[in-house]
Amino acid sequence: MTQNRAGVVLSVSSLIDDHCDLQRIFGKTSWRTCTALSFREALVRIKQHRPDVVLCEANLPDGSWKQLLAELERGSDPPYLIVTSRLADERMWAEVLNLGGYDVLAKPFDAVEIYRVVGFACQRHRELNTKKAQH
Repeated sequence: MTQNRAGVVLSVSSLIDDHCDLQRIFGKTSWRTCTALSFREALVRIKQHRPDVVLCEANLPDGSWKQLLAELERGSDPPYLIVTSRLADERMWAEVLNLGGYDVLAKPFDAVEIYRVVGFACQRHRELNTKKAQH
């Protein structure tokens, strides 16, 4: 994938298969990836890696994507949150967008869709941070 879309992506899911699928997809890019198996672990990884985008499974064992979104919004320059789910539909998409999330990705993951959505999210996040730094 193109260098200008490269960024840091955090995958949050208790499902090891999700991480394996995303590692396979992102392994063909210049994106740097990190993983978390739970809500609490995600909070630690966000501080450590300062991702541009967080891909979060809709259902976590110790929290929810809504809780993670609320935590992200408390920080400065929060990453974009993309919710992932096997049950992704228009209702979920509308809820995610209305609450301030960036997008929803259906599972099983489609590499082209991942590249498109995550690429635009990383690019937009970096552009906004660059504009903020210039002011």
